[in-house]
Formats: sequence, structure tokens, C-alpha cells
Amino acid sequence: MSVKICSHPGAGCIKAMPLTTNANNGMCSSYDQYNVHQITKAATELEIMRLREQSNKIPESQRHQRFPPVCQQILRSLPGNRKCIDCDEHNPDWASVSHGALLCLSCAGKHRGLGVRTSKVRSISMDSWNHNEVLSMLEGGNGQLSAFYARHGLCKDSYLGDSTVNSTATEAINLMRYKTKAALFYRKNLDLHVDRVCSLGVYKGREMSRKILLKVGGAS
Repeated sequence: MSVKICSHPGAGCIKAMPLTTNANNGMCSSYDQYNVHQITKAATELEIMRLREQSNKIPESQRHQRFPPVCQQILRSLPGNRKCIDCDEHNPDWASVSHGALLCLSCAGKHRGLGVRTSKVRSISMDSWNHNEVLSMLEGGNGQLSAFYARHGLCKDSYLGDSTVNSTATEAINLMRYKTKAALFYRKNLDLHVDRVCSLGVYKGREMSRKILLKVGGAS
């Protein structure tokens, strides 16, 4: 079982669905490719970030840090993250934190044009990050967002076969999908999911965190 965002925008909740199902229109299932030792190291990195942010002894301007190395390894291993979410450019090094997705430099510039309320852009290797932003990337992923868009008819494959749509129009359509109600629903529920993962304490990896949240949701 895995945790997914439920399909009805008005529900505003997270539901659990089997790995093989396509019934829900939210966060697709995932799996931990890393062993317990590596996940533990990533969890330690995240805890150090969290403690720095909460410390009164560290100036506020110095509390944010670079994207932790082990967390970055896990991030790049997630399904779909070897290519830009929008144009398929290899080895993307920028991110839409709002969607937990990786972007190439060119597409990152276009996302900046959407405004920070729609897409908060960060460089994986150059910018400073906080705890929740890193967690959003680890709990997001290009494969997850692409699957969500596909279920809403907002993926590239939905219009690439249309001979009347040229490459320029394709880019525009690809970008404007982030302005849809579906994308807003995804952003809000990704934030909600990250908050729930944070409430579990020390990070346990995607799979384990979602199993725990499933049990908690089933018991409530």
C-alpha cells in the first residue's frame, strides 16, 4: 500500500491506495531504493537542518543550508528525476519546490515567470534550502507529478499527437498547466502531506512514512 492524494479537490485529504491502482488523481506510489543505512544518513541530515532552523544561537540568515548530499542522491534516484519535468532535458539541477519536481535551467527561468505563488524555484546545487523544502522534494518527484498530470489530461502526450500544435504552443501549454486548479490541488496536498510526514518525527523514508500515515489514517 502507499499514500496518495485523493482525487476530489474538495476533499483535501490523503488516501491510501495499492501500488498498482490508478484510481486516485494525486501523489503516485513510490518505493525506497536506498537501504536503511542510507535513509538513516538522510534522516540525520534533515534533523541537522531542522535543529539549525530552530536554534536561537545561529543567526537567522545562516540557518538555511545547501541541499544535503545524501538527500540529493535519493532525490536524483526518484522515478522521472533524471530528466526535466517539462522538456526532458537530462540531469536537471533546478527545482520547482512547490511541486517537488526537477527542472532544467531553461524551464526554471520560465517557472520564475509564473510567480512564486505558483512555482517556487530553487537551484539544487547553488541555493540555500530549509528542512521542509528538502522534504517536499523527497516526497515529490517528476514521476509522481507526471502521473498526476496524465490522469488529468495535462501531460505532454495529451497533445503531442496533434499536428496543429507546434513546439512553441506545446511549451506554452506545458507551462500553463501549472496554473490549473488541478496543479493548485496538487501543491496544497503536497504541502499537507509534508506536514504530516514532519509530524512523524525523524524521517523514515518515503515508503515507511507512507505506511505509517496509512495506519494512522485508518485508525482515526
